[in-house]
Amino acid sequence: MNLPHREPGQPYPYKAALRGLLHPLVRLLAALRVGPDQLTVAGWAFSLVAATLFATGYVRVAGAVMLFAGLFDALDGAVARESNRMSRFGAFLDSSLDRLSESAVFVGIIFYFASVGTPYEALLAGVAMTFSLGTSYTRARAEGLGIPCEVGLLERAGGSCSSPSPPSPAS
Repeated sequence: MNLPHREPGQPYPYKAALRGLLHPLVRLLAALRVGPDQLTVAGWAFSLVAATLFATGYVRVAGAVMLFAGLFDALDGAVARESNRMSRFGAFLDSSLDRLSESAVFVGIIFYFASVGTPYEALLAGVAMTFSLGTSYTRARAEGLGIPCEVGLLERAGGSCSSPSPPSPAS
């Protein structure tokens, strides 16, 4: 797969477009003094709702809620920068709750597959969870060591669109 050309340190074109689309909302949230940590916690809470919906078989609704949760993840850092409220604690909270959100959603998917009697799909979702968390850890560890790790097209908000989702039960 050929990635679009970009200069090192520059965002991919889709990120700039997304940033432009979200900027009015970011400015509004900053003007309303909505805290970035509040957005982080709200995104985490919506991820828990999505995980519960996956686990109980409401797959399409869970997917929609998961996308909504991803919006909060895209907004929290942008609001922190816009309102000049960046903090080490906020970065730590965001990273920690991102991993917990990711894990919860995968556990919901695994539970769904196990409950409908499809153990191989549950196993595959478990493997996907392992690699997803491994990728997150590797990137965080590299950045903690001062190694730039700007690879990949998707971050959590976009990556959630490509997570393995169980098929909707036939109605």
